[in-house]
Amino acid sequence: MKKTCANPWCKSPFEILDADREMAKKFDVEWDPAECPTCRHIHRGMFSPQLILHRRKSDLSGEPIISIFSEQKPFPVYGITEWWSDAWDAMQYGRPVNLSQPFFPQFEKLFKEVPKMANFNENCENCEYSCGAGSSKNAYYCSTAYYSEDVYYSETVTGFNTDLVDCLRCQKSTQCWECVQCVDCHLSGFLHRCFGTRDSHFCIDCKGCNDCLFCCNLRNKSYHVGNQPVTKEEFIKIKGEVMDGRWSTLQKNLKKLDDLHLQAVWPNVMQVNCEQCVGDQLLNSADCFECYSCFNCHESRYCWDLSPSKQCTSWMDITRGGIGELAFNSASIGGGNYFLRMCLKCRLCSDVAYCIDCYSCKNCFGCTGLKSKQYCILNQQYSKDDYEKLAAQITTQMKKSGDWGKFFPIITSPFAYSESSSLRYAPLTREEVLSRGWQWADLPDLHQDETGTAEKLPDSVDDVREDICKKVLLCESSSKKYKILPQELNYYRTWRIPLPRHHADVRMDRRRSMINPYQLWKRPCMKCGEEMETSFAPERTEIVYCERCYLEAVY
Repeated sequence: MKKTCANPWCKSPFEILDADREMAKKFDVEWDPAECPTCRHIHRGMFSPQLILHRRKSDLSGEPIISIFSEQKPFPVYGITEWWSDAWDAMQYGRPVNLSQPFFPQFEKLFKEVPKMANFNENCENCEYSCGAGSSKNAYYCSTAYYSEDVYYSETVTGFNTDLVDCLRCQKSTQCWECVQCVDCHLSGFLHRCFGTRDSHFCIDCKGCNDCLFCCNLRNKSYHVGNQPVTKEEFIKIKGEVMDGRWSTLQKNLKKLDDLHLQAVWPNVMQVNCEQCVGDQLLNSADCFECYSCFNCHESRYCWDLSPSKQCTSWMDITRGGIGELAFNSASIGGGNYFLRMCLKCRLCSDVAYCIDCYSCKNCFGCTGLKSKQYCILNQQYSKDDYEKLAAQITTQMKKSGDWGKFFPIITSPFAYSESSSLRYAPLTREEVLSRGWQWADLPDLHQDETGTAEKLPDSVDDVREDICKKVLLCESSSKKYKILPQELNYYRTWRIPLPRHHADVRMDRRRSMINPYQLWKRPCMKCGEEMETSFAPERTEIVYCERCYLEAVY
């Protein structure tokens, strides 16, 4: 069935397929969304934060903490360790359900009273300056870092990474910097879409390679520069000139990398080790439809930014998530979940619906902030029989009102649009956001009480003195304040990397711009002329081939 998005600023056409309805039935949902898939992702993304940190005090202990929530938020915020402690119990905020009233307003009132965790971190060590971290250690200014150690200024590094700086969407990699969409890469910098590659720099779409510079589309090659073979001795000499630790040299290298981007042959979509998939930027996935930036996914539909270290199966309409099976219309859900419906930031849960910030819970409905609970509704305990009866009554009521299966109303989100991840999915101005009836917040600087220095940094990392770590620097492009950490400086010296002149946010924006939009267009293959679906818009100038022509070109 063809429909038009109900949002007046969108009005995009979209289609509801029989396969969509069949999958939704697994979750007891009659599938008839009013919004197009993109608008649904934007809606859910407004409940997940960007990495914007604030200095404030814990509402439990009064101690100073770093948090994604400013002091102006209307709910209490506890430090990470405090939130996980037994010093408080979210059950004390429980209340009975009023079946004569709509469910969403009752949940919203509960949600805005229960304390929030400062940064949504679990089982971490020294990760206070990161958000969305799990089972990680020494993650600084990172967003979504799981099973990783010693990672800095990186985003979506999920699955057994160590010693990463300035990386985006990487797994199973070590000692890498400025790498985007890379897996199993090591001792390398400025790689894009590389797999199983080591000791290489400024490369695009290389697989199984080592000791390469300024190369693209190579397979299982060693000692290549500009896609041409060189001797080991020649390579060592050229690498020394390229990786000399100078900012001026890096700028020349980045210009060559930009030129290489236009010389490379790009597949119409990025699908590595995938079967029967429609979408882009997919890895080790099968039977996925309209999915983007997803790893290890199976039998899933309309999913964005799923990056489990293992696997997720039978997910539908999910914006950001990890390991699990059977999840529907949810956002930012962590690993170990089974049968989640309309949930946010839940982990190790099963058979829960309309829950937020719940961990290791089972059979819960409309709860928030719970840990290891079962048979709860609005944070109130019930017997198994009473729970099942009342949950069925609420579900029936929501089906009659048309609310069942919908995500939480935007008014429930604890974040303004400018604080949320949706700003990345759909950049809007303050005026555009307010015109849609959404919130906008002006964001403070984490170093706002410190004086920044418009200091001219040495061209060579060899000339940087230790006292640079005591200074607050000003970004050359945004004027944002930033610092160089002692361990960061040591990393730059070790790998011959000049000091960054730009704030970490600006550097991350550059990396994000390297990832294609979550959309497919029809355009002809630039070799055979056959029509193909691709994430490269028709007006873009890269060399884009259909799958058959691309494979012929690179193998």
